Amino acid sequence: MLRNQRVELRLVVRQLVVKATAVRSAEQCGRQAGGALCPRVQRGPAPGPGRLTNLISRETFDWMLLHGNDRACLASGFYTYDAFIAAASSFPAFATTGDQATHKREIAAFLAQTAHETTGGRGWAALDGPYAWGYCYNKELNVE
Repeated sequence: MLRNQRVELRLVVRQLVVKATAVRSAEQCGRQAGGALCPRVQRGPAPGPGRLTNLISRETFDWMLLHGNDRACLASGFYTYDAFIAAASSFPAFATTGDQATHKREIAAFLAQTAHETTGGRGWAALDGPYAWGYCYNKELNVE
């Protein structure tokens, strides 16, 4: 009997957590909340080109995307530092939440994820490891 009560209690707690999470994650403002105004969010200054170049240098970008401009890559020269800065600057919230270390982690996480998605996805035994070859592709390959 005691075991059944524990199981029931766990189920009730799980249901409460799920419901609380659903309420917390529901849209409270913006388009999905009927246009309700969102409260101001504490953010740093908008990441104009100067702000981003202070967070990640051309040298660091090139080091992180080690083979991005290698002639063996199909997209060589497509993903440039200047293009990254220009594109990232068009997203005002990018790398603005938290302190400078958090800004840098956000940039690093973005580059790691996108580099992973642009390696070809085969996990091949490449020089410097397969993920060092990120940014080698700029279109989806027909992989079966």
